[in-house]
Amino acid sequence: VEVITNNSSFQEIPIIDIFSLLGVNDNPKSVRKTREEIEDACKNVGFFYVKNHQIPQNHLDAVIS
Repeated sequence: VEVITNNSSFQEIPIIDIFSLLGVNDNPKSVRKTREEIEDACKNVGFFYVKNHQIPQNHLDAVIS
């Protein structure tokens, strides 16, 4: 098992706009940029906040309750 350690620290939670991944905009550069942002956040921070996911608020509320 390979163990990857990362000694970097972060100052804020990464916020990633995933709208380009929803198939509305078929711009390969935008999709690549979003993919790279997700990869960087996962490798260097371990988590991120997703923006523009298009999940209705009532679904999110149901999950929380």
